[in-house]
Amino acid sequence: RARSRIEMEYPERVMPENIEAYLTRDYHQVIPGRKAAFQAGFIILKPNPQVFTEYLNIIREGNYVEGFSRQNGWGGKGYGGVVGSMAMQGLPAYYYDEIRPNTTVEL
Repeated sequence: RARSRIEMEYPERVMPENIEAYLTRDYHQVIPGRKAAFQAGFIILKPNPQVFTEYLNIIREGNYVEGFSRQNGWGGKGYGGVVGSMAMQGLPAYYYDEIRPNTTVEL
């Protein structure tokens, strides 16, 4: 089975039954105590109209806290303060960690 051949970053974690995204995180940009954003150069997403609508709603709501504290970024959850945190690195990290947890595989 193809799933058994996927090398996960953390092999001790259980692979989700419903995988919506494969990703890598940009640990080089992480400030100690903050959440790691996604590495925008490699994200594989399963097309899903509901996810797209939820993404748009998050952007329209605009709940992004500027700054460099642990409560900055999307939803005030610490997904900010790095290059791309308002867009392709911070938003998907916030979305898949906070809104749809346990639906990604970190490679």
